[in-house]
Amino acid sequence: MAKTPETTQADAQPETAARNVKMVPGRQPPEEIYVDGVSGILGRGGVIKLDCFRVMGIDRDQAEIRTVTHRLVLPAGAMPGLVRLFQRMANVGRDSAADAVAAETEADKDS
Repeated sequence: MAKTPETTQADAQPETAARNVKMVPGRQPPEEIYVDGVSGILGRGGVIKLDCFRVMGIDRDQAEIRTVTHRLVLPAGAMPGLVRLFQRMANVGRDSAADAVAAETEADKDS
């Protein structure tokens, strides 16, 4: 079974002197915030800020109307872990697509 990004959350933690990280569940599920995308990123003063937007509609010119609804602020040291998680997620997606193509090819051979 492929390793999913959810199973590697400890890798997203900032690099510190203590290498061991233990993720423990909270008393309540983590809060989820839905956004449609990220419109900008700013790095300054040891933090990274991601401006997240929601699509509010379409105007008369058929242009998408977006508004920044949340700003995610992370310590700059968390960025390498975040990049690793996105890379793993992309790799899992590529592996899944390759497996699907291989299964389809094998099924075509058997037909």
